[in-house]
Amino acid sequence: MGYVDSVAVLAEILAQAPTQLVADWVDALNADPTCRPPEAIDELESLAPALLESLAEACGDGSADLAADHFRDAVRDFSFLGGRLESKGASPSLLVRLMATLTDCLEPDLHTPDLRRTWRLLEVGFSAIMLETYCLGLQARERAVLAEVLEKHTPIIRLQGDVPALIVVGSPSRQALSILLGRLLLEVARMGSDVLLVDFTNAQPLRRSVLGVIEELLDHRKLQQRQVLVTALATPELRELRARLGPRDNVRFYDSWGEGLEQVTS
Repeated sequence: MGYVDSVAVLAEILAQAPTQLVADWVDALNADPTCRPPEAIDELESLAPALLESLAEACGDGSADLAADHFRDAVRDFSFLGGRLESKGASPSLLVRLMATLTDCLEPDLHTPDLRRTWRLLEVGFSAIMLETYCLGLQARERAVLAEVLEKHTPIIRLQGDVPALIVVGSPSRQALSILLGRLLLEVARMGSDVLLVDFTNAQPLRRSVLGVIEELLDHRKLQQRQVLVTALATPELRELRARLGPRDNVRFYDSWGEGLEQVTS
């Protein structure tokens, strides 16, 4: 049996008893204690019939090239599955075992070396596609959690003389930093402060869009008659921002938190 014939046979295998194949696939995953949670497997069960149908149709073309047009729908569906499983809290083991378990269910029908070799190419390819979107989902979730933590817990403290100070931590998003700077402006207005301090000692590299928020703060009309102390320009981006802004009557830059604090307490 040749390569093209193997792909065509796979199409027939996938299409011949899809309901039973889905049931066997789901039962095998539920029996594996590393494949959790059950809600993620339930999500797979709801999507599996369409997945197998699109995969069978793609194989019916006679080529297992995932970059080909006839695999576009199948690639999209498996990519979507990776993201959906991440949103359901799927364990990494579930993603790793997903296609391998389907292989186990198909094994009785993969009765020639060509069939097994061709299916193995598909197994590896679709596993990689699902893992990619799964990992992208994890990264997005982690960024969202971090942004929420920074937004809620980045401190605005009161220094001697009722000087409000914002301590920027990590690498906040544009939205998170906008909210923090808005809180700082509210504190300035509430306390009637003529001086405020923004410290970047614990900041990490900031995107250009985030730097734009800092520029907007320094240009804010409510601060033109107040003194803004900016301390510890810890990243190259912040130092470039300082050079680009040039001298301003209402802004003073200091290399360290200590230097800025000394100005507040003097």
